[in-house]
Amino acid sequence: MRVHFTEELDSIIETIYLGYDFDEKIANSDIIVNPGKTTYITSNKVVIINDPTYPIDKVEALKRNGCKIISRINTKIEGVIVEPYILRPNFSIVWNGDELESPNYGNILESTMLVRGHGVNDHKLLFPKIYGPTWIPAIDLDGNLTCLGWALQQVGINLKKDTPFKDLDVTKTLKQRF
Repeated sequence: MRVHFTEELDSIIETIYLGYDFDEKIANSDIIVNPGKTTYITSNKVVIINDPTYPIDKVEALKRNGCKIISRINTKIEGVIVEPYILRPNFSIVWNGDELESPNYGNILESTMLVRGHGVNDHKLLFPKIYGPTWIPAIDLDGNLTCLGWALQQVGINLKKDTPFKDLDVTKTLKQRF
């Protein structure tokens, strides 16, 4: 399986989560994340929605095109399969040492670095800790993590309190926090 690679955080984070490889050509990709254009995406593709601001009219167009649509957040749209992120340590995303107090998309993207490896699971995402409000919610009204929320939980920002997977930045170093 291959995820369509864009330089957008949502597709990079989803690829890291799934553990699949990237492909820059949409024709070679099996999975497309939050597609900008929906016209030519047809029933042989899986579309993943992990951004709560993704337009409903695009979701409806993808449904008409016969795509299988999976959402990480509750869209409340009939025919969309809701499969929230499963929270578990993912060693392919680690804290890069940066802390952003007033984040926007530009400085988050600037602080993030994707290190592409040779094998499918050799990619690493170096991600900052983000404090304060962001341009996109990190958790939906039902408590499901968005792509940003899942990445933040992976670097030690404890958004979900009802889980044993807290302080994952420390857990991944195999040290204990006292």
